[in-house]
Amino acid sequence: MGLQPGCEVLSEPAGVSRTDDRAAVRAGGRGGGGVVDLGGGTGHLAVPLAGRGHRVTAVEPALAMLAELKIWADEQKLPITAVNASAERTGLADGSSDLVLVADVLHWLDPELAGREAARLLRSGGLLVVIEAQLGDTPFMRQMRDLFSKRNPRAQLLRPSTLTQFFSPASDKGAPWVMRFAHEAPLDEDLLEQLLQSLTFVGPALGVARTEELRREASQLLRSHPGATWRRDLVMTWIDRARPRTGEGRARS
Repeated sequence: MGLQPGCEVLSEPAGVSRTDDRAAVRAGGRGGGGVVDLGGGTGHLAVPLAGRGHRVTAVEPALAMLAELKIWADEQKLPITAVNASAERTGLADGSSDLVLVADVLHWLDPELAGREAARLLRSGGLLVVIEAQLGDTPFMRQMRDLFSKRNPRAQLLRPSTLTQFFSPASDKGAPWVMRFAHEAPLDEDLLEQLLQSLTFVGPALGVARTEELRREASQLLRSHPGATWRRDLVMTWIDRARPRTGEGRARS
């Protein structure tokens, strides 16, 4: 979800990397399962999953990000298939994936078209997973969220209707499953810089000039809140075709 190499502080304490691996193991067995990472970015999830033995295809429309992913994969000697395409039209074969993963990029996609494509790629019995980051509800984090939204209007929480549209083609009317992971860490300037680099709606999404402006404003906000902590929830929502969920428990409608 926009995590860059070296930002393990975001992935491991919050359980994201481990959770993605559990989803991949359930979908395709321990190692060897086929994973398609839609909007794979620079490989923040593709590389760790490939390192655990999964057959990973990373789909990314931005050539610059795909180039970084390839460099990282080559450094780790991991055979990731990198595809320059949109999530709405990947060009991959029908039923080619045990796990289709969309991590912190659904707000960039057409949910209906991407949902159809994900359903087409997913084999019978596979998993379709969406991961999103929700900034915490504290005075400092609310101001930080307002700052992000001012610089990039797409830096918003996903609406429930967006998730419904995305999951609908693959759901067979089953309700999605949901897991939440809380993450909180004391902030300093170095960690703030890592966090800003990790967010998908910062960096390439904003361009150099606006990103620098955001960094300055975020740093000023941090200095005005001594002892501030970075707090967010990581939410994993998924459809399990091998174990559909029906009736009560629909987490989002």
